[in-house]
Amino acid sequence: MAYDWKFLVDPTTFLLIATAIITIYYGCFRSIHNAISFSEGEEIDTNQLKVKTAIILPIVGSIFLILLFYFLHWLVYLLIVLLSFSSLSGCAFFFYPLCNWFFNKINKNKSKEIRWIGTVNVAGIVSFLISLMFVILWLVTKHFIVTDFLAVTLAVTALSTLRIPSLKIATIIMWLFFFYDIFWVFLSEYIFKKNVMVTVATQLPQLPMVVVFPRVLDDGSSLLGLGDIVLPGLFLCFLYRFDHSKQTPFKRGYFLRSWIAYAFGLIITFVMVLALDRGQPALLYLVPCTMFTNLFFGFRRKELRELWTGSHSVDQLQTSSPVSTTTTLPASSSSLEGGNEENEPMLQKITIDEEERGIHDENSQ
Repeated sequence: MAYDWKFLVDPTTFLLIATAIITIYYGCFRSIHNAISFSEGEEIDTNQLKVKTAIILPIVGSIFLILLFYFLHWLVYLLIVLLSFSSLSGCAFFFYPLCNWFFNKINKNKSKEIRWIGTVNVAGIVSFLISLMFVILWLVTKHFIVTDFLAVTLAVTALSTLRIPSLKIATIIMWLFFFYDIFWVFLSEYIFKKNVMVTVATQLPQLPMVVVFPRVLDDGSSLLGLGDIVLPGLFLCFLYRFDHSKQTPFKRGYFLRSWIAYAFGLIITFVMVLALDRGQPALLYLVPCTMFTNLFFGFRRKELRELWTGSHSVDQLQTSSPVSTTTTLPASSSSLEGGNEENEPMLQKITIDEEERGIHDENSQ
């Protein structure tokens, strides 16, 4: 397929870039809420990517890609079923905060007990019904707008729930997928007689695995794989949480600089598509842009060690994030104001300990 200059200035090219960067920003915002919500227990650890997982992911992705390349006409029905359930969950996750805000505002967000499910509030039920409507609409129409929207909700869900804990894990997974993308786009043709990545991407039906926009100025479509949003997006989510834990202003944060670098990498990708007149692996440009930008500013600020080890915690997010609230103090204060005599000996002991500590400090001086 031949590309001309219209491809670069086509409105859908800019719309595709805008969709990717807005999706990443919203996913980063939701990731902090989730990190604080799951701060108690082991859930936060189970969602963090580890070294072993980072190494296995490109291998699993390669196997999945080969299966699609050879057996797409059989696996497509399994994909539709899996993506229907995934999209239902992702879309409900996407709409729940809005529904929850609305029903709380009108004081109608009552909880109900549903058999086999448990306790669900009205916002959860409504967000599920909205999601079901979108999934059915996709199955019936296969319209690209609905398909793209479901793909965006899946990306937001992945960005919000999965976590890269450190620059070390980010470096491993990003550069492994960097070479993964190069191999399957540029080198697979010499082994499989066809370009595996391009073949699968172009032969897939309207599934929420890619974001596709039909071009306005000429024939054809511009598309971006979901992995080209999620993989760099997970790294940007890590930087977003790191900035919040360090209480770094948004304008000075690592996230903003790498976010701009990501958008610049997408622009370079489309320029190279036009220059070389063939599809390009987006991670070939996105990984260096985002990683090198972050490394430069980390080295300049002498914070590379903190970034590499990921030395920030959920507790730091709770104290620095605007979404954190203090709920334990009112409960404890109300119990004290209630005149509970059992608490008085404890309060007296604390007071005596503090006085003794103060006397000890004075003597030591």
